[in-house]
Amino acid sequence: MSDSEPAPRDEQGDPSGAGAAVPLHAMNATGRFSDRADDYARFRPSYPAEAIDAVLDGLDGAEGAPLRAVDLGAGTGIASRLLADRGVRVVAVETNASMRAAGMSRECEGIEWRDGRAESTGVPSGWADLIIAAQAWHWFEPVGTEREVRRVLRPHGRLAVMWNVDDPADAATGAFRQVVQTYATSPRVYQEMVDAKSVERLGWRTPVREVVVAHVQRLDAEGLIGRARSASYAPKEPEALSSMTRALSKVFDRFAKPTEEPGGSAHVMAIRYLTKIYLTARPA
Repeated sequence: MSDSEPAPRDEQGDPSGAGAAVPLHAMNATGRFSDRADDYARFRPSYPAEAIDAVLDGLDGAEGAPLRAVDLGAGTGIASRLLADRGVRVVAVETNASMRAAGMSRECEGIEWRDGRAESTGVPSGWADLIIAAQAWHWFEPVGTEREVRRVLRPHGRLAVMWNVDDPADAATGAFRQVVQTYATSPRVYQEMVDAKSVERLGWRTPVREVVVAHVQRLDAEGLIGRARSASYAPKEPEALSSMTRALSKVFDRFAKPTEEPGGSAHVMAIRYLTKIYLTARPA
């Protein structure tokens, strides 16, 4: 299934008539990013330094060794590179070949790329001091993922689940999101991304701590449209994509401001996020 096809039963409920929505992990979670890896790599926002500080705060490697982390659903490696830049040894697990190739093309010392899933990483048992899922946790099958995280994470090791979400107080960001959601092929995906309860459902008897950090991404007109196209639910059908592009151009014209950076685009628009991180520890 491609995202240009009509929204299937995930938006309409269970075909049995029971009315239960199909879970996100059953919505072609692997294939739906295959044709948007380039936009994802170029236009998705990074994560602020304060977010990575929170992920790593107080966490030490076994017997003084460098920290070892597994990035589940690593995508194009945005979070993996931020961790590697801090001296963390990272195994980036990504099952989508296009996304993995885009990540591997951006060389970064300290990252080992692996074809795998959150439910089956291939990482040795007890290897990781940290498991992180950045903008990906909502795509994982929960039972298999809990089992695999518990297996791979050392006792008292840390699980960090992180998302960039729109700042609801910002008018420009709200206008951008309204357009994207209007043309979304699967609008429910964005609505279900951030949920501390999804971490609490692991059933671990350890508290889940939430950290929220403000973050901004400044985009020119091409970047704004590319940011929208990078979403798994962005339309690919030409007419819908053209309509979304025209609507986003109007939003850009309304909110863009002159840039102060020498040699940069004449105008940029700020998309403001709240980076939300949920932290918990694997029970002994």
